[in-house]
Amino acid sequence: MDPLQAFRLDGHVVIVTGATSGLGVGFARAVAGAGGKVVIAGRRAKRLDEVERDLAAEGAEVRALRTDIAEPEECTALVDFAVAEFGHVDGLVNNAGVGEARSALRETPDQFRRVIDVNLNGTFWMAQACARVMRPGASIVNVSSVLGLIAPRFPQASYAASKAGIIGLTRDLAQQWSRRRGIRVNALCPGYFLTEMTENGREQLQENVERNSMLGRFGAQEELDPALIYLLSKASSYVTGTSLVVDGGMVALLSPGGTTPRTPRCAPNRRSRLYWARPLRPKEEPPWISPSARRPRTSWPPLRSSCGTSCTPPSLSTATRCAPRASRTSSRRSWKT
Repeated sequence: MDPLQAFRLDGHVVIVTGATSGLGVGFARAVAGAGGKVVIAGRRAKRLDEVERDLAAEGAEVRALRTDIAEPEECTALVDFAVAEFGHVDGLVNNAGVGEARSALRETPDQFRRVIDVNLNGTFWMAQACARVMRPGASIVNVSSVLGLIAPRFPQASYAASKAGIIGLTRDLAQQWSRRRGIRVNALCPGYFLTEMTENGREQLQENVERNSMLGRFGAQEELDPALIYLLSKASSYVTGTSLVVDGGMVALLSPGGTTPRTPRCAPNRRSRLYWARPLRPKEEPPWISPSARRPRTSWPPLRSSCGTSCTPPSLSTATRCAPRASRTSSRRSWKT
């Protein structure tokens, strides 16, 4: 048997959320290229229709339905739509997500909830709706991020929390459904790829990627698509509950045990700006401690004892003691007298 045939998705029906832009469009195209039938979903109806026409023109068998995955009812409606169009659902790509760089002190409750509702809650609602109709051998791929595994270099508390939550959710769903229902659940953790979400801060991200990844560059869509097809297909039939990282070596470089790269440190008197500096050595004092405080003390000032004489600090190597201490014995009673 040709091992490459295990990567084919012929006859498979796969739902791809967040397919109006970025990685989602590429994922839908990759599934169609592997022989699968695609149901794409997104919140922008006009853009969704354009993607559907483009994929159909390329020969893909595709259907589209506007869906907000933050609403459980719409997730159920999307799955029902896929079953009505193709008869079954064999795969889910939980790709829809939002995220912004914002200080944690300035992020409002509504802004934080919006990210969690789409990225984390929506992932669960879609997985739950699909699992109800999926047959044994189906596969769910939850798209997380390297920011769910390592600390972000920019203020993204809600986004990082949601992506870390997806990894935990993936493990739990895999534990529940892999043996009982025959549904494999895995997470895909991309690094930095050029999409609409990363286009705005491209220059800053470029510097971050160059300094903190082994390959030192952005990833391309065609470098991520094979990992997705692997997790969706029979090629990964013995893989479940895991997180597949495709990041150019960023997690390996920044995680514990890896080589510590240059990392950003808050500059003195610069509240919001970051500068690049070498990391602190294990026994090095923080930069805000003055140089004089870091110098070892070579001499001690004279101390005044209760007897009025100067004495040196007590140590094991000296017998010098002030008078009251010298008269002490091991007996508490004799000492009190």
